[in-house]
Amino acid sequence: DGDGDWDLVVGGGNGWPTVILNEGTDRRPRFALPRQISSEGRPIRIFMSQVFPGIRGYFHDMGYPFPSYVDWDGDKLPDLMLPNITNRVFWYRNVGTRTDPKFGPRQQVLVDGYPETSETLKETARRLGAGSGKWNKRMLDPASPFGWRARAGFGDFNGDGLVDMVHADGRTRHRGGYAKAYALFVQYRDREGQLKLRRDRVITRPDGQPLKCPGYIT
Repeated sequence: DGDGDWDLVVGGGNGWPTVILNEGTDRRPRFALPRQISSEGRPIRIFMSQVFPGIRGYFHDMGYPFPSYVDWDGDKLPDLMLPNITNRVFWYRNVGTRTDPKFGPRQQVLVDGYPETSETLKETARRLGAGSGKWNKRMLDPASPFGWRARAGFGDFNGDGLVDMVHADGRTRHRGGYAKAYALFVQYRDREGQLKLRRDRVITRPDGQPLKCPGYIT
């Protein structure tokens, strides 16, 4: 709400991100009741069968949004970033102000080399079991560079003034289906000045080994 203290944005299994305003101070926070976050006047919600066609009845049709509030498009206003249970990442541009944020329609975070079409969504749905009745989850998916059901971290990791993203690497897979490693995705401007995103590299430790969680990444 732009009043100078820290608030909370919170996700949940059923797919509704919420905001919890701090009505106290940073030293002595006092939190209000959660409020749903809206886009174009309607509460935001995300779940599997909303993203992928033909999987109504999916055995784990949940949302698990992991919201972050950062200036993704470089206009000096924080936007709502929404990694979630799927292996797609969505965001909502702040079309209001810093003190009175309002969010536009859902947009997808697209990475160079990974175009999204109705056919790529159908192919992911097929891999999940659409049309077969035999459901799968967290499989390798060449249509997306992102891992499944993963949080993301945001910041300017290369010092160029643009916000970048760290996310579970969809090119790797633990036997449980989660990604094995983290990857860095960096924003840049093309010749026309448009913001683009590219996969930069797997994040490694000082010894050169991939940075990873024990067992799996979420």
